[in-house]
Amino acid sequence: MKPQTLLVLAYTLVLTSTTHAAPMIIYGHDRGLGEQVRLTETPNADAARDTFLALVDDAITENFEGFEEYAGYQTGLTLDLGALGTSTLQSTDNNNSMWVDAVASGTTNTVGRYAISGVNYLQVSSSYFQLSFSRPVTAFGFYGIDIGDFSGLFTLDVTRPNGSSTTYTLDDTYRSPGGGVLYWGLIDAENPFSEIRFSNSNSGTDWFGFDDMTVGTARPQPVSEPGALGLLGLGFTVLGLMHRRKHVLTHSPTRAIRQRTSFQVRSDESVSTTHFRGSLGLSRLDSASGARQRGPV
Repeated sequence: MKPQTLLVLAYTLVLTSTTHAAPMIIYGHDRGLGEQVRLTETPNADAARDTFLALVDDAITENFEGFEEYAGYQTGLTLDLGALGTSTLQSTDNNNSMWVDAVASGTTNTVGRYAISGVNYLQVSSSYFQLSFSRPVTAFGFYGIDIGDFSGLFTLDVTRPNGSSTTYTLDDTYRSPGGGVLYWGLIDAENPFSEIRFSNSNSGTDWFGFDDMTVGTARPQPVSEPGALGLLGLGFTVLGLMHRRKHVLTHSPTRAIRQRTSFQVRSDESVSTTHFRGSLGLSRLDSASGARQRGPV
């Protein structure tokens, strides 16, 4: 059975200046088929990743294959980003619920999580963990696996060196079936960021998986208001490479619009909080109790 796809959203904030581009969020999500089913195809998430990589230079991806199983438990992790410096991963519970896990290819860990590339991935269940960069960066993207199936609302807080921050909430993953895969990417050439906090509203019960964390340098993208049409064209170029029809849900601050396309690009003023929402009342596959969601200890 091929996975049912929920949405791919290319969400762009474009300023009216003719010389500067505002932050760009690229997002794709493929719904899961249950906790013991590994998705064999993730076209929405992969399309978002490809779009993200096409817009950055000097990309370095951490796939966690260089770490031993259970690395990070009670210690946290340090990631080597080459010329871009280093980053540290630390969770709010002294790293007691964050470590590198390993799952054989073609399977899940029986509760919905698995690697995207190789066999290793990072799994976390603390209320939040943060990724701190030794040098501010302008582009960051990652895969998320099995997020939100046990009612954990996933949010990201992006902080800049001057202390300002933006919150992004991925509502569409909330109570979605186990084993789903998403890709989320942020590109902000004008306002580098120094920290990203990943939050889970149902810590200890809902475990999240992460893989292929990518850091890069945003390419200069001078954009005017008419230039937004070029970004729209980019989205439809990727759409042309995909052979399925997918549902997409786009939210403005006041209303939701459902459309039959794979990418949406929106121009807007800068905002402090952004929501990514899917259909309300999503059907959820039967799954085991929250106790099974804990994974190995």
